Amino acid sequence: MGSNYCVQYCERNIKEQKSNSEERKQTNIKSTSYNDSLPQYNYNNFSKKFNSKLHYLGKYCDISEFKQNIPKNANNYMIQNVLNIPNNITINKHTYEMRPVEFQNGNIYSGNWSEKYKMEGYGQYYIKEANLFVEGIWENGKLIYGRIFFPNENIYEGEIKNSSFMGTGKLIFNNGDIYIGDFNDGERTGKGKYIFNDGTIYEGDFLNGEFKGNGIMKWTNGIEYEGNFNGIALNGKGKLINKNNGDLYKGNFENNYFNGFGIYIFGDIGYYKGEFKYGIKNGKGIYKKNEGLYFDGEWENNFPNGPGKLEGNDFIIEGIWKNGNNVKITDFIKGPVYNFDKNNLNFEVPDFSLCPQLLSNLYHEDINEEIKFERENQNGLL
Repeated sequence: MGSNYCVQYCERNIKEQKSNSEERKQTNIKSTSYNDSLPQYNYNNFSKKFNSKLHYLGKYCDISEFKQNIPKNANNYMIQNVLNIPNNITINKHTYEMRPVEFQNGNIYSGNWSEKYKMEGYGQYYIKEANLFVEGIWENGKLIYGRIFFPNENIYEGEIKNSSFMGTGKLIFNNGDIYIGDFNDGERTGKGKYIFNDGTIYEGDFLNGEFKGNGIMKWTNGIEYEGNFNGIALNGKGKLINKNNGDLYKGNFENNYFNGFGIYIFGDIGYYKGEFKYGIKNGKGIYKKNEGLYFDGEWENNFPNGPGKLEGNDFIIEGIWKNGNNVKITDFIKGPVYNFDKNNLNFEVPDFSLCPQLLSNLYHEDINEEIKFERENQNGLL
């Protein structure tokens, strides 16, 4: 039980004693002993009524019997992680803690009850048929905030509405992945952060459990992407940077490839600005090295192919290129003819240090099926 809930529980008992003092006088109820407190009397009175109607629910069971149904991983997690209840989760009703109750369907609840004999306040719940264990805060017989321990050892912690994850929460996967963020009707939808078990982090927009919209992905090898996502793929406008060597791409992506128009900066060597096709330079583009070499023309398979213009510190020529090699000089715009050796006009560019298929082996566990859990509905029973 979270410490802030304990404070709320004590404050509630104090308010209960004050608010019911007049009621005690009016009904002329006398305690069985001089030292019997009003809260104790209320508990005894509730217990008597609860016991008389217990047959509608099931039967009492021992706390040791209940603990046997708590999964080992759930027990260890609860010991190491106290359930911190947000300030907006408050229980204003009188509650009474009873012995664990085993329902007729085999489910067991251990915790607090309202005066209307419904789960209210903090409690722990074992759901036999689904083999689920739940702890958290209940209101009017429904879980509104807590932790759910699934049979596959996934853990959800957060807000719950109508038996679905709703609001903010945390989902811990059995492989070590963690999601923290918004939920809507059981799905990761809204803003959130996904931490992969290797340390890779995605932070941004989610829709129905997928990366959808704008986000930032940071890999442990120093590569970062900021831009548009469509599922696990980079799609749309974005920026990819290698912080190890300064390489940077900014432009259009399609299915994790540089595709369309973009600019690739090769650290402190130079840049290429133009068209890409599935990760390689294809189409019209400009390449410039910081030392002065400049090419403007047609590209194919990462090399100049077709007509283009090459500039250096003391020359400008136009010609035809094939696989990076000059095969024909069509015009000397600047520089004497005898200074040129066409064998030295082969075009070399550095290889990409940013792989265009960064996400091809990236593991991502997608939850497509709606996650639900059974709750015990007391309406009409008592």
